[in-house]
Amino acid sequence: MAPFRWPEMKHELALAKEVAKYFPEKPQEWDEVAKILSKAFSTDDKQVEVKGREFREKMDRILEKTQNYSVRVLL
Repeated sequence: MAPFRWPEMKHELALAKEVAKYFPEKPQEWDEVAKILSKAFSTDDKQVEVKGREFREKMDRILEKTQNYSVRVLL
């Protein structure tokens, strides 16, 4: 199965919503978020299976990017 490439902003927004809803910290909690979103991102034509670690790393990148942007705007 090919890696998920985050083709649309709606996928990042869905991830942010799930993180805000569950506040996952432990690997098992991230795996639960992954199950929910993998099912939501899948279509009849294309099944998506993403691991909790991939979601955690993506969320970390989103937060880092947002923080860097916020610092530049405030300066």
